[in-house]
Amino acid sequence: NNNNNNNSDVFNMNSLSDLVENSISNGMDEAVRRRSGVFVPEKKALTETLMEASLSNLGWTADGTGQAMLKCDLANLDLTDVEMLIFYKYLQSIDLSGNFLTSVNACLSMTDLLQATLSNNTILEVDLANSPQLRFLDICNNQISSLTTMRNHPRLCMLRADGNEICNLQGLEGCEALQSLHIAHNAINTLEHLTSLHNLTYLDISYNSLSSLCGIECLKALTYLNASNNNIEIIEPLSHLKNLQVVVLATTQIKELDQIDFLTNLKFLSSLDLSETPLKEQKNHRLFVFHKLPSLKELNCLEATVEEKVGAGNLCSPSQHIVASTDHSKHLCRRMFSTNVIGFSTLSTPHVEYPLLVLLGDAWEDGHAVAEDVINNHSSTSRILLLSTANNAPLGTKETTSEDFEVLADEGELFFSFSDDKDKYGLKMDSIDSVASLGRIPVLSMPIQHAHCLQMPGVNAFKVFIPPSTTASDENEENTHGENNNATDEGSSANGNTQVSNSSSSNS
Repeated sequence: NNNNNNNSDVFNMNSLSDLVENSISNGMDEAVRRRSGVFVPEKKALTETLMEASLSNLGWTADGTGQAMLKCDLANLDLTDVEMLIFYKYLQSIDLSGNFLTSVNACLSMTDLLQATLSNNTILEVDLANSPQLRFLDICNNQISSLTTMRNHPRLCMLRADGNEICNLQGLEGCEALQSLHIAHNAINTLEHLTSLHNLTYLDISYNSLSSLCGIECLKALTYLNASNNNIEIIEPLSHLKNLQVVVLATTQIKELDQIDFLTNLKFLSSLDLSETPLKEQKNHRLFVFHKLPSLKELNCLEATVEEKVGAGNLCSPSQHIVASTDHSKHLCRRMFSTNVIGFSTLSTPHVEYPLLVLLGDAWEDGHAVAEDVINNHSSTSRILLLSTANNAPLGTKETTSEDFEVLADEGELFFSFSDDKDKYGLKMDSIDSVASLGRIPVLSMPIQHAHCLQMPGVNAFKVFIPPSTTASDENEENTHGENNNATDEGSSANGNTQVSNSSSSNS
């Protein structure tokens, strides 16, 4: 109405909003009353008229002896009594959802039943023992507290039992063909009685009272698991389910990032939900999860980005070059803010680089032996030792504890450092200073794979590769060759060998 003022518009909108809220509230109240038993519906029995209108799908009976109506739809008719169904034993599909039924014993006569939808009633127990061919059963939102009658359905493929009062899964051991189980919003506190469900691929046990996943490890074919809104802290049993593709653990009590290690052997895992868990308080928890689970495409309902994948690798498993650059930047910054070190250091300045002779080999020993010769033959050189946290420190290094190593790093006492597996190595500032104060050239030996840590400003590192020494097999081959020559050739060969040896020594 164009004549309405703004206040009337506001009033009308508010009234509409109130009407919607009241309708929703009344609907919820009615659902609560129905579930609690306070609401007493008016009695309404199934009649022949309603029955005729509900039948459809004319076809052959299961035994092939005749034809009958195979489908019955009696949903949302507020029925309280369906005893008439005892006369329709050839039905293969029936829908009784949305009524006020407390029992479905009338369905016991249906020996050919394949599909039954009984949701949204007040049923206390479902007994379809005479329907061994049953494939699909929906009993959601009733008042069922036990599944013991399910053991009579060895061919059942899908069971929907959400929103009941079920405490355990006893009875499912007879459902060997079960592939999909929906049993959320119950009171389940244990996952026993699942050992025979070898074909189960889908399991929803969210909104229950579970504190442990023990018992789930026998579901080897499982590809989808929703265990959200439980009191679960440990997920070790999931490590046995190698076919899992989607795992939902939102709103659980998982606190430690170490729990992710139990998912590392799940090669097909593509989606993981850990939202609203204590893990969200952990710094960089998304990057850690992506590092541990490289096949993951989605985390907490958000797709993985390229930046997160790269960041995960750089943070949790960086390359040696990134480690060297990070360590050098850390040590350099600490020296810049340490006046004590700057004041007494005789190392290089921004204008003058200090020389450093580095002898590299495939192993520590290759460079160490040559370093000893260089130092013994040249008084202008002096050895410097690397600190090592290894239990058996390699040649040319000095053993120290991990604690002492970290203290030196924190105090800016290291010129550079690098890692080799779990062991750390570093060069102390005062080691180079002591050599520099004598005007000598520092000599260092180390494996060639760690030469990346020498790429830093302020030092001119002369890197020399030392090839491995001659092997015993080579020496034996030379000796055998010499024995096959005549006496004249032996003398000639000996002179030649002496020259080669001298040449090799000179080159060394």
